[in-house]
Amino acid sequence: MLLIQAGINEDKILIISGPIQEEKTQKDLIEKTVAKFGNLNILINNVGQSRKPNVADGLDIEHYDYVMNVNVRSVIALTRLAVPYLEKSKGNIVNISSIAALRTSPLTPYYSVAKCALDSYTKNAAVVYGSNGIRVNGINPGTVDTDIWKRSDDPRVTSFRDKLIKETVVARMGKPAEIARVIALLASDDGAFITGSCWLIDGGAMVTPSYFGQK
Repeated sequence: MLLIQAGINEDKILIISGPIQEEKTQKDLIEKTVAKFGNLNILINNVGQSRKPNVADGLDIEHYDYVMNVNVRSVIALTRLAVPYLEKSKGNIVNISSIAALRTSPLTPYYSVAKCALDSYTKNAAVVYGSNGIRVNGINPGTVDTDIWKRSDDPRVTSFRDKLIKETVVARMGKPAEIARVIALLASDDGAFITGSCWLIDGGAMVTPSYFGQK
């Protein structure tokens, strides 16, 4: 287990498995966390799914419902469950969005729609819950070296990934640790004056003309 390898004691680890879009999983995540640790200081909504498994047509309405439920509705539900505890701890929320919120994604258009909606929710939630002493921010990662790229056997996905890597300024994928360090900043007291913002971490992809086929 990566957490143990990183030196985290087992008594500091709680694993809860289940479909994130289901109410039981959402309640278990919040309630069991509070039961084990006594409070809740930070909610990191790190969930992402670009399409419904085993549905071939990328534009099928089943994809839309599934992707919106996983990427947006689950975040809203978890936030509502967490707010009473975060209000007591004056904690904060970090929502993991995507560069897809800022550009088109022809292979997974509903994913772009969902992440765009998530960015809007992040900003609105910062205003709604700001009076409760809760900060809310988001992160828009670019192409990051995670297992999500390995889940698809579609050669178009691999080709698309390679194209994105080549056309970023730094010519590589981001590392999960690089994203984690920004999350840590936003969630810590060092980010106390930051709320309602969405941080783009993309290796310069958005400033590269060729990333949009302009070169």
